[in-house]
Amino acid sequence: GWESPHVTTPERLLARDASPAAPERALVYDCEGYFVGVGVAEQLALGGARVELVTPYSVPAPVLDSTFEGRFTRARLDSLGVVAHTGTTVAAIDDDGCTVVRAGRERHEAADLVVLVTARRSDDALHRELRDGLAAGTAGGLAAVYAIGDCVAPRLLADCVFDGHRLA
Repeated sequence: GWESPHVTTPERLLARDASPAAPERALVYDCEGYFVGVGVAEQLALGGARVELVTPYSVPAPVLDSTFEGRFTRARLDSLGVVAHTGTTVAAIDDDGCTVVRAGRERHEAADLVVLVTARRSDDALHRELRDGLAAGTAGGLAAVYAIGDCVAPRLLADCVFDGHRLA
């Protein structure tokens, strides 16, 4: 796969069998703007890492402002020493960190661990298995199978919950 020992995703970070020693320096690249990036940054900071949160947005986790959690979340990150770099993108990842770009200026940010909160891929394996079983008559009495939520496309939790309500 594409993953190197010091570059990962939130899902892979949380799925590690044993909690590895906290990195000394971590960089979280948050292009989602919701709770995952700031949550990972908080977890890493609580584990003892110096955390840089890089986001193209004007504030960290702007989606949380819609739920009135943004201000509190940003205050929490600040209290943990997480440094936010807003309006900033990652241009390249190398063995000892990232090249970040803000307002056309590049600089290097050192990091022992880079967590990418970026585009994700749907996991629709269960849907396909059930759909195929339904077509083959081996679905254990299921009358129908529907794809909803992240099975269709990774998106905001509220949208996935809405799918469930709509289907029900």
